[in-house]
Amino acid sequence: MIKYLPQMNLLMEALLYFGKRANIGALPGSPNAFGGASGELGSLIAPMAALFAEMDSSVRIGEDRLHYFFDSFENFPAREKGAFSVASLITEAMIPEFSGDFSSMLAHIKSLSAEEIRSNFCYATLLTGEYLDDGGNIGEKQFLDRILALNTTPETKLKILSAYKNMEADAEELFGYLESAARVIEDSHKTYSWLIDRLTMRFAAAEDMGAELSEHVDINLEQTLNITVFPSVVGYNYFTALSTPKLCLREETFCYLGVLRRDMKGRKNRGRNSEELCSTIKALGDRSRFDILCYLTKHTVYGQELSAKFMLSKNTVYYHLNRLQELGFVSCTMDGNRAYYSANRDRIEEFIEQQRRLLLGGNSDVQQG
Repeated sequence: MIKYLPQMNLLMEALLYFGKRANIGALPGSPNAFGGASGELGSLIAPMAALFAEMDSSVRIGEDRLHYFFDSFENFPAREKGAFSVASLITEAMIPEFSGDFSSMLAHIKSLSAEEIRSNFCYATLLTGEYLDDGGNIGEKQFLDRILALNTTPETKLKILSAYKNMEADAEELFGYLESAARVIEDSHKTYSWLIDRLTMRFAAAEDMGAELSEHVDINLEQTLNITVFPSVVGYNYFTALSTPKLCLREETFCYLGVLRRDMKGRKNRGRNSEELCSTIKALGDRSRFDILCYLTKHTVYGQELSAKFMLSKNTVYYHLNRLQELGFVSCTMDGNRAYYSANRDRIEEFIEQQRRLLLGGNSDVQQG
């Protein structure tokens, strides 16, 4: 069952704000940051520019603390900026349960046992499957061994272990920043509320909720139970899906859908220039990523199967899958709480045709860079 709820999750919005700020640098508050959008898209983006400008001037955080909490970890999927960070370790398992009260959420985090903290960190670093293999228990040594075995930099591993050791103090500091950002977002609601209403009307008018969601994102929904969709303003061009940890009695997927995701998706799909084509070829130059794509042209599998097939860690597999999805080469199908991946043959054929036209000439819709 798919349902749409028109209210934002302010914890998620604040996390997205700081993730963008830490990993993109300048906030997208200028026309250039939006690719010079004009016309209808420009009028849609204007409220976003105004909101980000207000947040940039009102939300205070030192550069060192910004990057400590919100820099994206190396070699993790770029699901959205800051998705895998110290902040996500502390909050991700509890984002779906956030009710709007930061003080209550912080108190809950401070009350967690060491085992619960390890569970949440496993969930946030894609180690959930391994965690479950232990029957719901993981000792500190096992936890440390698994973090150290992650396919990421030594600096990132130390950062994760430091966050585990300093969980309570980090959480208290982090929630101060998150609450300040959330308050600015909430106080600016008149700027963007009509964009949420616009998205809400689309879902209200939809006869098939799954088909409507697929219009916004490159994902298929088959036999999926308990999906709840929320609008996202700060993540205006993002789509994020979080599932409740499988140790919970209830399995549910929470989707945070950018209010301009469908509009930005349509713009992106109109024409691909030679610079983008070159970037795509470079991305496929990674041998593991290329091998995964080739395998997916013949198989539909979930991430853990790819991990076993190519003897890669789960975070590395999802890193490559995320990049292939960004390029349009891979489609995702949700079946229950499991995501299955397959090659998008139409996109592959389009890619091959673009190369042929660009290199061999002839009439082409590929713009010269």
